[in-house]
Amino acid sequence: HRTLPYILATEAAANVLERKRAEVPLKIVAVDGKSTVIPPETSVGLLAAMVAGASAVATTDRNLWIHARALGIPVIGLDRKGVFSGWGGEPAPGDTKFLEQWATLIRIGW
Repeated sequence: HRTLPYILATEAAANVLERKRAEVPLKIVAVDGKSTVIPPETSVGLLAAMVAGASAVATTDRNLWIHARALGIPVIGLDRKGVFSGWGGEPAPGDTKFLEQWATLIRIGW
């Protein structure tokens, strides 16, 4: 069974990209919010598998950030509260830096 490439994102991260009209070259699969197709009772292991299958991750969720970093999936994080830590990388503290990181990811690819 094959799936089309996708970007896994939290609703809040996807909303920032949409609101700022950022280029989004692949389908976004929301992990939360109104448009998600992922049940709330999804196990941590299954979520990790979804992260592993993603082309990239855009997130406002610390756990999703950690999964992506641990699995080597290209990830950008919007960390307004300063709670993302560990596993390297520099999450963005605000929208401007988040969009800069997104543009860099799009430019260099994954």
